[in-house]
Amino acid sequence: MKIKNLRYYIGFLLMLGIAINYLDRMALPLVKEKLTQIGIDDKAFGDIMAIQSLVYALSFIPTGMLVDRFGTRRGYSFLILWWSIAAALHAFARTKFQFATLRGFLAFGEAGAWPAGTRATAEWFPPHERSTAVGFWNAGSSIGSIIASFLILNVLLRIMDWRWMFIATASLGLLWLLAWLVIYRKPSEHPWITDSEREYIGKQVGGSEGAVEEHWDGAPAKFRELFRHRQTWAICLYRVLMDQTWWFYVTWMPGYFQEQLKVPGVGKGGLYAIPFMFAFVGGVFGGWLAAQLIKRGWSTTRARKTVICVSCAMMSVGFLIPQFNSAYTASVLIGIAVFAYTAASSNLLTIPADVAPRRFVATLNGISGLAGGICGVVMNLKVGAWIKEYKLYDQAFMAEAFVPLIAIVVILTVLGRVRPLGMAE
Repeated sequence: MKIKNLRYYIGFLLMLGIAINYLDRMALPLVKEKLTQIGIDDKAFGDIMAIQSLVYALSFIPTGMLVDRFGTRRGYSFLILWWSIAAALHAFARTKFQFATLRGFLAFGEAGAWPAGTRATAEWFPPHERSTAVGFWNAGSSIGSIIASFLILNVLLRIMDWRWMFIATASLGLLWLLAWLVIYRKPSEHPWITDSEREYIGKQVGGSEGAVEEHWDGAPAKFRELFRHRQTWAICLYRVLMDQTWWFYVTWMPGYFQEQLKVPGVGKGGLYAIPFMFAFVGGVFGGWLAAQLIKRGWSTTRARKTVICVSCAMMSVGFLIPQFNSAYTASVLIGIAVFAYTAASSNLLTIPADVAPRRFVATLNGISGLAGGICGVVMNLKVGAWIKEYKLYDQAFMAEAFVPLIAIVVILTVLGRVRPLGMAE
């Protein structure tokens, strides 16, 4: 059996994996109000999410190296099995310590989805298609959040106890794993790929799977050499600034709707889905736009920087969120902010595949993820303590609207050219 354009099916499978990742991740924040029944208040919830963010951050490098060491297929298989088991075990947690421990286990597995996705993109997609591919599968985070808000709040919590909901959502990861094991292979090994597509991918990415190991002046690439290059530092600095902004919206938006805007529990499902519908469109649009600019003759550097910087500027709409008490207005404004975030991310997350030797693509993604995750830890601790004390989210929204303006400066002054590392400036 031969399938035309098989790489598009691979991209769709990657998108489903990220959607399940976020479905499992959002399960706990969406039942935040239930946790008060077992003595977990805003401060304790913030501590639990900070533990998750810390483990998530620390897991990017080891999971990225795991994927680079064992390959995309085996590495991703292990990771989704790991996080699905951790997600299911949430049903049996009773204390803050138990929830924090399980969030840590969950975070370890989930962190590896992005290094694995980036490596799969490098294996299956030519450079000019990568931002579109990354934008598409990374938009799974938005789809997963939309599904979570409707499925958990409007379906599962109506038909089962909130604890059993964790098992129901975790089971989807095991179904995805079966599909992954059946479908995913490298292009050179896949029995379903057409000869023309295999040849097309091989020409565009430089031939065989080992052909891009030599970016550094013809010498074998070494892990530590990533830190010699400004692109590595720019990617890390950007994610330090921007990852925690995304986590702020994802983690604390349910509480904002419920506690400050007084939206009842089940009723917030639709409101919560609106921003992530925007985010889905933003992720796909940002990747598509950069690809179109490159096709029109723009350099990869100019296209990536333009989309990222314009998107970051759009995120300043967050300054307006505290000015409105309407839940629907706030939801749309948050939607515009996360639209811009995902449009920028679809390009930023592509850069490791643009610049790194293939066996270090997932590792570079992991290094930058560690940098971004550490800032997410601090954000969750500070926001949790602030909201417990003052029950106000306004100052947090204002701060998160300012951060993207700093990210623009990083992209314009630190990133430099987007090209294979080690080539002459």
